[in-house]
Amino acid sequence: MIDNETNWRDTIVCLICMFLIFAIVILTARCDENYDNTPPVKGNVNVDSILNTNDSINHVIKQKDSIKYEEVFKVRNLDNDSTVKLFKELVRE
Repeated sequence: MIDNETNWRDTIVCLICMFLIFAIVILTARCDENYDNTPPVKGNVNVDSILNTNDSINHVIKQKDSIKYEEVFKVRNLDNDSTVKLFKELVRE
């Protein structure tokens, strides 16, 4: 008789624990859903205009780089007399 009562108590305790665990899991899942809501986007971002601006900036940078490399090439190919002339021009400016 004592074993039968102990089995019933253990069964009831086990069912209550399972119910509590299930309830906690459901409640945490619902709370997470409430926090995951993101606010709506207020304005549309025009990606094409940003890409076009980026492309135009890259084009300008490439032009500046090509001019710089041309000048560097000119300076590297100077002989001594030309170097002195270039230095005097730079000092005048």
